[in-house]
Amino acid sequence: MDKLEFKWDENDNRLNLERYSLSFEDAKEVFNDKQALLITDPDYPNQKGHYVVLGYCSNLKIYVVCQFLKESNGLYRITAARKAAKSELKWYETEMR
Repeated sequence: MDKLEFKWDENDNRLNLERYSLSFEDAKEVFNDKQALLITDPDYPNQKGHYVVLGYCSNLKIYVVCQFLKESNGLYRITAARKAAKSELKWYETEMR
């Protein structure tokens, strides 16, 4: 992975950790997955820079879905992260064939 720089709102991180037991610090590992799938965030289809990445977090040994905003200054602002659902894992596996 190139040296990517991340940021996030600490309150959002705390809430995400409470809700999904996953911190943004841990979730950013998904960006190390060379086979990660990147799509435009369906929650923000008309807003430039909003993405979702689905990939493997080797530090956690789980697949993670991470919403983020790529800002104009090159920073990646993580807005949400959670363990991938079974249907998302099937999609990932299908795309990797």
